[in-house]
Amino acid sequence: MENPPANLKFPGIVDRSEMNGYYNLSDVFLLPSYTELFPMSALEAFSTGTPTVLRDLDLYKAIIDGYYLPAKDRTGMQQALQNIDSDTALREKLSSDALAASERYSADNVAKIWEKFYTEQAEVK
Repeated sequence: MENPPANLKFPGIVDRSEMNGYYNLSDVFLLPSYTELFPMSALEAFSTGTPTVLRDLDLYKAIIDGYYLPAKDRTGMQQALQNIDSDTALREKLSSDALAASERYSADNVAKIWEKFYTEQAEVK
């Protein structure tokens, strides 16, 4: 990127043990990917209450809709980032939503979801 703003950092590859520190330093997490199998990096950002902007993909809608700000394209992402920067209430809501998503996808809760699924499948037979 030519002439990035002074507050935009490109740390390169970061050790996993340092990731929460980076999320905690971030004002927002942006994931512009066109495809993801499951957005683990978004869940990591959620766990620190970092407001999150993701590309508007059907996959995200199916699993984490409502916990992030969707953006269709570069212009949408730029607008989303500006909105988060200028709107304290939106930023606080997205932070709260991120923490709620983190709880929903906690190891304990996911284990309960799988247990319920397998119990229901066993009862069908």
